[in-house]
Amino acid sequence: MRFKWMDEVQVVNGYNRTLLYDLNRGEDYFVPNGFDNFIDKIERKDSEEKNALSASEKTWVDFLIKKDMIIEVPENIHQQFKPLDLSWDSPHAIRTTCAYNNAYLDDILLFLNETLCRQLVLFCDNAVNLNSSLIRIFENSNLTNLDIITAVKLDAEYIIELKSLFPIIGNVHYEQFKGSRVDENKNHSPYFIINTPYFSESKKFNTYFNRKAFFDKKGNLMSTKNSREIFGNISELKSTKSIDKVLNTSEFKKYWEVGKALLDICKDCELRHKCIDNRVPSPRKDGNWFHQEECNYNPYICKWKGEEGYQSLSKCGVVSDENEFSINHEKIAEINKHLWEEKPENA
Repeated sequence: MRFKWMDEVQVVNGYNRTLLYDLNRGEDYFVPNGFDNFIDKIERKDSEEKNALSASEKTWVDFLIKKDMIIEVPENIHQQFKPLDLSWDSPHAIRTTCAYNNAYLDDILLFLNETLCRQLVLFCDNAVNLNSSLIRIFENSNLTNLDIITAVKLDAEYIIELKSLFPIIGNVHYEQFKGSRVDENKNHSPYFIINTPYFSESKKFNTYFNRKAFFDKKGNLMSTKNSREIFGNISELKSTKSIDKVLNTSEFKKYWEVGKALLDICKDCELRHKCIDNRVPSPRKDGNWFHQEECNYNPYICKWKGEEGYQSLSKCGVVSDENEFSINHEKIAEINKHLWEEKPENA
């Protein structure tokens, strides 16, 4: 019998630790860097050789077996498992549309149907006419999910009633609006999804901006929420031809393929293939990409802002701006030694 690693568990190395993504169960587990080498070692062994492993290695093997990350299989079928297909594509020209609940709603619904869009994020200045708008959306689109962001706080019972009447409603959020734009929190915290489609998409694409369209209050089409660049107006986008003309421009799609592997900091983060990140990437003259806004998670020391021991990127000797990307590895090593190395009990 041989140990077989399950491909549904993907190994993602970060700067300071590794994350195991169980794509079937939507779970993840932190392990030390270099764990992929341990997996290779285990897969080369007969399962009966487990007793020859060190005590710590046995503990890891028991953990992996318990979590169904490795299984025991006969030698003759060990190589017959098909590798996990991580290719990604979508039949939807646009997957998510963000728009305001106003006089342009009927045109937005036409846009949704023309692009086969299945998700709408609806911004509402108030709750006036919300029910009638939701009826129009429900009756005239093929949406599978509708998120609502309001500038006024809605009563909890009213939200429950809406969700019972319109099952496609997912989340209902309250946010402060500023003019025709939505204020964004300067302290960025991502949110996470773990499954095979999302992981596959994240290997190449920016999972927040990929196939997403934004319309402002005037019906202007943008590639990001608060963009100053306009790609047309909803009143002009009433046919497949006119829509395709815009969607196929490289400028409109410029953020779609700026995935985590191309972004400073993110490419060193073990969380990168489950992270939904709404920060707009910025290009550097050297052709690389970075974020002007710092994430609340520092992957070089594995600490979240607010956690004991957290330090900003600059204090760790990491520079990522329009001019350069550099890492002071010695400084980070010293900080991690202080944070993570066990101290003697009598120290």
